[in-house]
Amino acid sequence: MMRPIKRSKFILTGAMLMLAGVTGAAFAWNTGQVPLDFLTGGGWITHDDGATANFGVGGGVKNGDWWGHLNYVDHDNGLHATGTAVTAYMEVDDHTREICGTADTDLYGPVDYDVIAADNGEPGEDDIFIITLGQNGVTVYTTTVDSDHTLSGSAEGGGNIQLHAGNPSNVAPTSTPICNI
Repeated sequence: MMRPIKRSKFILTGAMLMLAGVTGAAFAWNTGQVPLDFLTGGGWITHDDGATANFGVGGGVKNGDWWGHLNYVDHDNGLHATGTAVTAYMEVDDHTREICGTADTDLYGPVDYDVIAADNGEPGEDDIFIITLGQNGVTVYTTTVDSDHTLSGSAEGGGNIQLHAGNPSNVAPTSTPICNI
């Protein structure tokens, strides 16, 4: 069953996420409770120019700390980003999470990253993956310019994003979530 997220271009603006094509719809970060679940995923996306990129991503809260990983390879320009730390894991809506952190890249050196990932159905039905890389608050790479971020259905991408329930004994980190993009 498909959940109600729109298959549209995401436009990232600081601490807000707006869905293009949905007039006035904005989702602020959940500043109340950090979700105590976690998200994993992997697959590939196809850019508007036909080039592909592979990814593996994970994020969440485990043992009172931020947890996760990132591996992203854009086969068009040779970019390879490898996550070095997770600095935030936030709820966008019931099935969409934002993971922020730091990564090393072969094209830009150290960067901050921001991933939006949505688990819209099984197996991988209309799941979404979007990545933005930045340095000192300036975007150096993003897939937000592509018109379709879905991993299956009518998209030319594939894979699966899976949102998992957290351990009931888990606690939120005491550190403030940091997303530098």
